[in-house]
Amino acid sequence: MRQTRVNIGAVVGSVVGLFLVIGLILLPFSIANVPANHVGVVYNGFGGGVQEKTLANGFYFKKPFFDKIYKIPTDVQTVNLDKVTTQTHDGQYIDTSVDVKYQILGDDALTVFKQFREVDRVNKELVKPVVQRAVEQVTVDYDVFDILGPKRNEVYKQINDNVRNELQKFGLTFKSLTILDSDAKDEIELAIQNEAVAQKAIDVAKQEQEKIKVENETKLLQAKTDAEKKAIEAQAEADANKVISSSVTNEMNQYIEAQARLKHGWVEVQTQQAIVDTK
Repeated sequence: MRQTRVNIGAVVGSVVGLFLVIGLILLPFSIANVPANHVGVVYNGFGGGVQEKTLANGFYFKKPFFDKIYKIPTDVQTVNLDKVTTQTHDGQYIDTSVDVKYQILGDDALTVFKQFREVDRVNKELVKPVVQRAVEQVTVDYDVFDILGPKRNEVYKQINDNVRNELQKFGLTFKSLTILDSDAKDEIELAIQNEAVAQKAIDVAKQEQEKIKVENETKLLQAKTDAEKKAIEAQAEADANKVISSSVTNEMNQYIEAQARLKHGWVEVQTQQAIVDTK
């Protein structure tokens, strides 16, 4: 019987080479990179489900064809709604453009992933419908003149608060909401503009009246101050004269009389007046 000699080294080399080839083929499917401003969520589609621990940015090994790493962005996301059409309390329609900014923090990535898988679905299935409902729910309680006029800030704040509260329920961190524009029919906007012009004219007139009132009050106060000043000066002068008058004593009167007698013969001084007799 003839025996076949097997080269063990060749066989081993072939096996090792085969594994190396397979390894090189599988390598791209075994390494995943989680970029900056992202967290990774590992999902095993063959019964393993979602791993409860997220991955920070960096390179990771995974089971090829079994594990998939979803990359959830953690930087601020912006969603724009160009035209949200809603009806007001008085039956008018307005179109509103809105920008919403939100963020998925690392701790909330699993919550968001389990519901939506990807950010595009978050924007389409959550953020946009939430904004649409918030605008509808608020504007229906106000007349169009109030929304575009004096209660604009109040309306915007309610929409902002409603969106914030709804997004937080789904693990999103609300950053801001900006109303870019709100439009109604041309005739309504013209009426609002005219009303605004009229109101501005009223405000200017009130300001002018207030200015005149302040000026008059200032003048009256100045006049009162001047009158009081003159009265004080007059009183001071009278007091000074009184002091001067009282300073002329009897001794001074006698001295004046004596000097007059020497010169004129006879002088009688009474109080502050001298009567001279030249007999």
